[in-house]
Amino acid sequence: MRKTMFVIVAVCTIGLFACGSSKKKAADASASPYVIGFMSAETGVNASPIRHNAIELAIEDINKAGGINGHPVKYTAYDAGVGTDPNQTVTAVQKAISDKVNAIVGMGATAQVKAVAPIIGPTGIPTLHFAQNPSIDFSKLGPAQGANLFRTGGRADIFAQAMGDYVASTKPASVGMLVGTDENSAFVGKAIKQTLTKAGITNIVERDVSPTSTDLTEAVLALKPTAVTVQWGFPQMDALFQKQALQNGLTQQTFCSQSCGSLFTQNLNSPAELKNIQFLSSCDSDVLQTKEAKNYVTEYRAKYPDQKDKDTAGSQPTVYDDMFILKTAADKAKSIDNKAIVDQLNKMDYTGVCGQYKTDNEHNMAHFTQLIDATGGPTAKKLIKNFGGLTGVDVQP
Repeated sequence: MRKTMFVIVAVCTIGLFACGSSKKKAADASASPYVIGFMSAETGVNASPIRHNAIELAIEDINKAGGINGHPVKYTAYDAGVGTDPNQTVTAVQKAISDKVNAIVGMGATAQVKAVAPIIGPTGIPTLHFAQNPSIDFSKLGPAQGANLFRTGGRADIFAQAMGDYVASTKPASVGMLVGTDENSAFVGKAIKQTLTKAGITNIVERDVSPTSTDLTEAVLALKPTAVTVQWGFPQMDALFQKQALQNGLTQQTFCSQSCGSLFTQNLNSPAELKNIQFLSSCDSDVLQTKEAKNYVTEYRAKYPDQKDKDTAGSQPTVYDDMFILKTAADKAKSIDNKAIVDQLNKMDYTGVCGQYKTDNEHNMAHFTQLIDATGGPTAKKLIKNFGGLTGVDVQP
C-alpha cells in the first residue's frame, strides 16, 4: 500500500498555478485532510507505477491552490486489480470504507463497479470511475447503488460510435473483428458491427475469444483476408493477437480499443508487431492541443525527469482530472460533506486535461475520445482524429 501526503507552503512555482497577481492560497495544513481512495492494480502484470504520477501531481497542484475546500489532500492506493477478479475490488473498497476515505477514484472494469456499487452506494461516498458498460448507468443501478457513482471515462457505446463511424469512413471492402467474450467487449463489438452495417459495410468476419486466450492463431487466419481489422478486449488478448498476426502475415491496418495503449506504454509487443495499429484513447495528453493538456505535459515532465522522453498518457490523466472535478465540486458546495459534493457532481461542467466533462442524466461526464497512432514512439505520436460531443449508439438486442 502506498500513502502520500503533500503539505505545501506558499512559494512561487512555475506550473498550472503560478504565483502572480492572482496568488493561490495553499491548503491549511492544520485542517483535517481530505482523503481519496485510489483503486488500481498495484501488483501483477497490470501494475503500472506511473499511474501514481498523475494523482500525485494533481494533489500537489490542488494543495498549492488551497486544497479541497481548504482541506489538504492526501491519497491511499488500494490494490483493486483490473476486474478479472471482482472479489479483489470488493476487498479493496471495503478497506477504503473502513479507513473512512472521503472519495474514491479509479476502477476501469464494469465487473468491478457492479460488484462494489451495493457497498459504496449506501455510504454516499463520491466515487469517480471509468468503467464503460451502460449496465452500470445510473438508471440501471438505481438511486440506492448509483446516486454517488459517476463515470469520467467514455461509455462503451460512445467508443463504439467513434470506432464504427471512422472505420466505415475508410470504406473498407471487408472488416475483420476480434472481440473479447467479457460483457463489455461483447457489447462494444455488437455496437461497432451495428454501426458498420448501418453505414453499408456488411462483409464482416468476426471472432469472439476469451480475454485469457493463449492461442489466437485460428482467429488470425480467419481475419487475415479482410481489408482492415478491429479488435476490442483486454491488453493480454490484444498483445497476443498482434504477436501472432505478424507471425502469420496479417499486415492490414488494425483499429483497437483503449487497452491497446498499454501495448505501447508497457512494452508488451515489439515495434514490428505494432506497426499497423491505431487505437482509441480516453485521454492522450501528448497530442491534445488545448492549454490544459499542454500545461499538464509540461508540468508532468518537469516533475518527473525520467518521463521527459516518454508517453504521458500512460499516467492516466483522467485521474488528474478526477481530482480537480472533486475539488471543483467541493469548492462550489463550500463543503466536503458527501451529499453536498454529490449534488455538485450531478451538475458538473468542467474542462480539464482530457476535455469537457459535463454530467448527463446517466452520470456520464465524458463524451469524447481520440484515435491515436503511436507507432512513431512516445514523442512522435499522431492524432488521427479527435471526437467530441458523442452521444453513443442505440444498441439493439
